[in-house]
Amino acid sequence: MWLRIEEELVAVLNSGGDCSSAGMAWHDDLLWMSYYSSHEGKTSIYLAKIKFKN
Repeated sequence: MWLRIEEELVAVLNSGGDCSSAGMAWHDDLLWMSYYSSHEGKTSIYLAKIKFKN
């Protein structure tokens, strides 16, 4: 799963198989992103914290 903002690649997250339904929220100067993926053999929910450079 890739996250692009204004054509710039921001993050590459582990994903594969059945994956989708990303949700995002900005909190405490971090982008929090949740998604589900089955890349580890079973479907699981993941939460990523993404920090941006100033």
